[in-house]
Amino acid sequence: MAGSALILGGGVTGLATGIASGFPVYEAADVPGGICASYYVRPGRAERLSAPPDDGEAYRFEIGGGHWIFGGAPDVLTFIDTLAPGRRYVRHSSVYFAQDELYVPYPLQNNLRYLKDGIAPRALAEMSSRTKSDWRTMADWLESSFGKTLFDLFFYPFNVRYTDGLVDRVAPQDAYKSPVQLSLAIRGAFQGTSAVGYNVSYFYPTDGLSALAQRMAARCTVVYGRRVVEIRPDQKRVVFADGSEEGYERLVSTLPLNRRCWSRTSAPRRALDARPTTGCTSPTAERRFIAWASTATSIPCFCRPPPATPRTA
Repeated sequence: MAGSALILGGGVTGLATGIASGFPVYEAADVPGGICASYYVRPGRAERLSAPPDDGEAYRFEIGGGHWIFGGAPDVLTFIDTLAPGRRYVRHSSVYFAQDELYVPYPLQNNLRYLKDGIAPRALAEMSSRTKSDWRTMADWLESSFGKTLFDLFFYPFNVRYTDGLVDRVAPQDAYKSPVQLSLAIRGAFQGTSAVGYNVSYFYPTDGLSALAQRMAARCTVVYGRRVVEIRPDQKRVVFADGSEEGYERLVSTLPLNRRCWSRTSAPRRALDARPTTGCTSPTAERRFIAWASTATSIPCFCRPPPATPRTA
């Protein structure tokens, strides 16, 4: 009803918001968790089960493909462990260079001894001479932090894919995700080093992510089967696929950024004015245009994003 608050999306973010605020959560699916949900399939069967069978004979799949819980905030981990007990795992990962059939332990910058002759001294020289600090984009930050050699070899091509082509436009990420410590890079050019970064280890619920989502959902009010098709900020109303509507005073949306739900008349003005007028769009193009338009929602009338300026070597 008008005067209330609504939370859209029953993923982990929406559920946590519902627990903290007491406001209702509207979820499109019949189960909670969003991309942090899991399901089970018995060998030789196609039916998806929301819980493991009693005999345990089933494969478990995570919809999001491995949304592990990184970090170590004690209060957060205690809360998660109370709901869905789990354990902490050590992450083992490598960068694979297909053209050389070469695996290099992660992080790349601390394992230069694995690379071809000549790369390590050149990379170290570039990393030791970095001076720029007024980065405007993620690409600027990566090249300044790791030097042109490692930037061209790995960091730029990887992050082009990681950001869906937006690495030259988005702001730098938090430095702790790709730590730069010259002393470790020098040591790693000659001998082994300890793993570093925010995801060296991760906590994972023993019963899977759905167990966590289901137990979070039990602590708040979740309305299932309510897929949002339109948001009307000027009227403060949300329209659902079943034709029903809900009014709100405050709205918290945790919906995917490429969901088309804002009404054309109430969408952010800049995005409407800037939209191209020809061609069709793909979800990838829409996400790129969304970021370019600096809006956290997508718009039904998207066509084609503005042309990107190619990066030159």
